Amino acid sequence: MKKFFVYFALFIAALFIVSCGESEDDGEGAVCTTPGAFRCSGDYSQTCDQEAWKNFEQCTADKPCNATTGKCENGSSGSNGGTDNGAGIHLGIIGFNYKLTEMGIRLLSNASDFTSFIDSLNRENNTALYYADDMALERMKEYNKPPKLEHVALVTFTDGIDNQSIAPELKPEYDTPDAYLDDLSKKIHNEKIHGLSVESYTIGLRTADEISELKPKFDAMLNKLASSDSYAFPVDDMNEVKKHFADIANSLVQVSRSINYGVYMPSGYPSGKIRYTFDNAQSADSSELYIEANYNKDTTTLESVTYHGFKTGATTIKAQQGIKGTLLYRFDDLKYSDGSSVSEDMSFTLWQQIDGKWKSETEITPADYPPEVTKDMSSALIVLVLDCTTSLSEENFRIMKDAAKDFVRTLANASGNGGGNNTDPTEPTTDPTNQDNGAKEACTSIYECYAQCQDSACAQACLDNGTPEGQ
Repeated sequence: MKKFFVYFALFIAALFIVSCGESEDDGEGAVCTTPGAFRCSGDYSQTCDQEAWKNFEQCTADKPCNATTGKCENGSSGSNGGTDNGAGIHLGIIGFNYKLTEMGIRLLSNASDFTSFIDSLNRENNTALYYADDMALERMKEYNKPPKLEHVALVTFTDGIDNQSIAPELKPEYDTPDAYLDDLSKKIHNEKIHGLSVESYTIGLRTADEISELKPKFDAMLNKLASSDSYAFPVDDMNEVKKHFADIANSLVQVSRSINYGVYMPSGYPSGKIRYTFDNAQSADSSELYIEANYNKDTTTLESVTYHGFKTGATTIKAQQGIKGTLLYRFDDLKYSDGSSVSEDMSFTLWQQIDGKWKSETEITPADYPPEVTKDMSSALIVLVLDCTTSLSEENFRIMKDAAKDFVRTLANASGNGGGNNTDPTEPTTDPTNQDNGAKEACTSIYECYAQCQDSACAQACLDNGTPEGQ
């Protein structure tokens, strides 16, 4: 049984979505810091050469610039499983001690690539915290702007005060760590990446030293590294760390993922009232999840469209030409009434009102006329910065790694690109179709149990004692 859920519903590791912006000099000649890196700039693929972006190849319509790789490639420019041109969650991870261990930012298309990297992290001496956050910001600036970018965020976990970042091999131009911290704080608060302000979250576990004489200094450092005082979380034990990571993840995993849902209707209907039900109701009147409208034969439009169990959308919808002599009606960005996107596998039944009574349409079924489902996704640019120093005990380091891996899986689930076993540890939401509510209630019971726990053994017991449906 996976120890997961337990660790990372309670500790959704640092999801930082830093919204940052492109400057006007983002073209050829702009400064870069990762030799050999590629990015897209207009019609060109550019590479980082001698600390400056240089045009590498001019792309064409047949060979566009791939938003993920930064190179001119045949086929689509970075499309990903139905997402738009590389849209989705773009994630990087940096582990720090006396040096940085990095997994470069890339589209989160397979969670296992990231979890394997987290497994490979090891504890070492010394704390290059400021340098790690500084490089995280630089990596995001250098990274080609993902399409429809909505968030850029930095989430940092640490248990100590920096004692390494001004080393000769890192940032020797600073005379003191405090001077470096001041400049880094200004960068976090004032600079933009790809046009968006940085949302920087810091979680700090106070060790014995920091809890005593260095506590004020430690807490002040966390505030300077956070983009807002409310984004800094000094804590005294790992259970608090888990809680704040979970809260941050729940607030930041908001990458827009809209479902456009198209359904068919015979083109020979007379004007009148029609209804689409989506909950397998045995009659139109018993449905709790439906869309109803007045069909206008002359204009082939649905008028006075009403939504029951769904969030209100367009009230007039023009038909598109369907298949086999049908009309196609698309409900764009269709959401349940609680705001969540509808299931891509949602089925439907078409009803026509004749002489005041509803009659189901037996010749338009999902089997013969499967709904047209398309997805639109915005993007998030995220870097997770993790303390990998020996001041963190082996047990706490293990808990942090487990939590970080489940955090990655949560992000993968949010983008629809889990690439494997991606348990989402967040609290379940209500399914408006009322299907599988028993399993959801059982799952909620487990969540409520472990939310009260003070140690991992208790949390694991909550999971083990839950029903199979809840697990």
